Amino acid sequence: SYRAVLAHRHLRCLLGIALLITLACYAQYDSGLPAYILDATTVQPSVLGLGVAINALLVAVLISPVVAFTRSRRGTSLLALCAVLWIGCWLIFGLPLIVHGYDNAFVIVGFASISLGETMMAPILSALGATLAPEGAVGRTMAAVTGATTVATAIGPILASALLGVGLPAGFIAMQILCCMAAALASVRLGRMMSGRSARGGGLIESSTVLQPA
Repeated sequence: SYRAVLAHRHLRCLLGIALLITLACYAQYDSGLPAYILDATTVQPSVLGLGVAINALLVAVLISPVVAFTRSRRGTSLLALCAVLWIGCWLIFGLPLIVHGYDNAFVIVGFASISLGETMMAPILSALGATLAPEGAVGRTMAAVTGATTVATAIGPILASALLGVGLPAGFIAMQILCCMAAALASVRLGRMMSGRSARGGGLIESSTVLQPA
């Protein structure tokens, strides 16, 4: 049954996007990012905790306006936007490696900015998974999307620890940026695939999907 789900190239593309975009955000949030901040910058644990608190507060505040923003926009375009936003966030987190003396400010701004993409990602993935699911296979499709994010969450800390363990904090930042770039390009490609199928009468409609918070 899962082979039948994976036979759809649109779903395979979505699973790849889910893996990449999770690898560059949620997979690093609890382990890789804090380890990078405490090891490669002069930020103290108290400032790191403040950044996490600000991030959590902004996620709660931004949910309603972000969902309102997404209601009339294409899900694939929003996924690409998430990836682009996170490229900017990782660039901010990487600034302490080249600009010294402002580590605390860069980390606080990084945690604040990453919250915008966080509020978009989960509801967009869920909505796209339901839209792309073959008839009678919504549950299996959503399980496959969840599985892709779970795999990314598992391997993300491994990759982060390997890079940080050998003293390559710049490599850690570069890995996140490359994953985000790949996710953005794949999202644009998926949007074109879905538009082409809809134009051919495939019945797949992506636009005007109402996205609700997960």
